[in-house]
Amino acid sequence: MRASRWLCLLLAAALLGLGSGPALADARSEIKDFLRRHNGRYQLADAPALLGLLAQHPDAVSIGPGPGQTFRGRQAIQGALLLGLALVRAVDVRFADNMVISPRGDLAWLGGELRLRAQTHDGRIVDAPARLSAVLVRENGQWRLFQASANLPPELSAPPPARR
Repeated sequence: MRASRWLCLLLAAALLGLGSGPALADARSEIKDFLRRHNGRYQLADAPALLGLLAQHPDAVSIGPGPGQTFRGRQAIQGALLLGLALVRAVDVRFADNMVISPRGDLAWLGGELRLRAQTHDGRIVDAPARLSAVLVRENGQWRLFQASANLPPELSAPPPARR
């Protein structure tokens, strides 16, 4: 009976990723680098490079703060991204130091607060807090964004696409 308890504890530890300190630290470092690259692409308003950070999976999804702002698949996300980038002249994203980053194998989830500072095309400066939760997947050794849900300031939230 005692041996089976130890076996259960070892199995639970393996499933939770305990005991994989260096690998876990490396994955967190890679994900922080991903977030820096993502911010850099946003600062440059580089839509093609931002799309390059998106998972290839057809169920990739981006969820905005309002009704009609759920975009599923690369084409829909690209349209939303272009609409969002069209709202601003420049944007800077600062992730909170305490952003939760939890990698497990080829999946990771993150969440927390960030600060957006953007200049709109009419010259207004929007400096506001926002929140993000996301799921990343590692494809061909690179972290990619699979799902993102962001609570953005209204001035920086792309309107839903017009219905035809």
